[in-house]
Amino acid sequence: MRIRLWVILLIPLFLNFNYDSYKQMPESFFKEITDGYEKRNGPGLGVFYEKVRFPMEMREFPKELTEESRRALDNYSELTMQGTEYAKAFTHEIQTKINKIEYTLIFQAVLIPYLHKEFKKGKKIELFCSYGVFNTFSKQHYLFVNEFDTGIPPKPVVKSPIKSRKIYGLGAHDANQDLDINFPAVILSIAEHKDGTYSIMADSLFEIAVGNQLRRKCDKNSLCGYDAEGESSWKFLESATKIKIEDSPKIRGGTVLPAGQIFTRIANPQSLVNSLATEIEYSSAQSFLMAKGVSFDKSNEKVPTVKPGKIDVVQNDRGVYGGLVIVDHGKCFKTVYFPLTKIRVAEGDTVEMGRVLGETSETNVWPQINGLFYMVLKNACKRNPFRKEIQRIDPTKPWGD
Repeated sequence: MRIRLWVILLIPLFLNFNYDSYKQMPESFFKEITDGYEKRNGPGLGVFYEKVRFPMEMREFPKELTEESRRALDNYSELTMQGTEYAKAFTHEIQTKINKIEYTLIFQAVLIPYLHKEFKKGKKIELFCSYGVFNTFSKQHYLFVNEFDTGIPPKPVVKSPIKSRKIYGLGAHDANQDLDINFPAVILSIAEHKDGTYSIMADSLFEIAVGNQLRRKCDKNSLCGYDAEGESSWKFLESATKIKIEDSPKIRGGTVLPAGQIFTRIANPQSLVNSLATEIEYSSAQSFLMAKGVSFDKSNEKVPTVKPGKIDVVQNDRGVYGGLVIVDHGKCFKTVYFPLTKIRVAEGDTVEMGRVLGETSETNVWPQINGLFYMVLKNACKRNPFRKEIQRIDPTKPWGD
């Protein structure tokens, strides 16, 4: 079973990109990698995992990927057991040569609109690359670009005070209750600010998607678009009590909220406004944030509880989001297991360590999980895990007793 650890892993380009974690490397660094690989393994295809940064002149704007580059991405996904969505996140490339070494710089799709604004032929920028593939036959290096820097500090987002806010829950939940018992799969918050802009937050507990500084425009059929800088970000068909999703931003090749999903407005949501983590500060107009957890990419596996406890929440049917179990381990620590099928426990059951809760499953919507997403919650005495005081802590470190 493969384990992938997400510890506040941010979708590149957006908030809190750690520039200092990328090392300045000479071009000879890549040749050394290739030579070392050939000496150990002979000629072939290899992968490196260094976070590097280097300056270059933008002599041309990135073009759409060639078939050869697409194959390199697919090879990378196979060699590292990454999901296919990883490869789909990269869409453009620049081919160049430095000191007789061939490079193909492959850019994430989310970078392209910003490159359009910053691009100027001959202008120097700094590129930040995490991983890459090299072909020792062709001596070709494929570097995956996560971020770029023009040396111009980003314009800070000035957050206007909130004038009003509407909160919605996905599905047929009781719109008048405070979600302490049966929370929906996703909470959607739409805030209108005093400067006329809007901010949107979709919180699935496991991942959060946020859009800031959005402009709202509705047609006569109540189809409302929330756009950032002229680009369509979110589209909702709105009524007094419900919202139907028409379109939303993309994360790793998939939409945040699939078209057709219906959210019900939560009446009298003041307790939610005070308790939900809806006041997250962001430094860019569009931000996407992953919550802490561990992803096990394996379907149809039995899922045991990690410590003794009491079954706090069981949701057998969350529609396309799959089943969910929350185990209370005492002292306000809880573990969350999702998406599950064939759930074998009920709320109130006392379980020993290793008790099978159900089997792993998959979601075909955001957040896209093929296997299991496992979380540890701290300060989780209340049943609603969306509450602000609850912390999503690193599950690989000691917790509890």
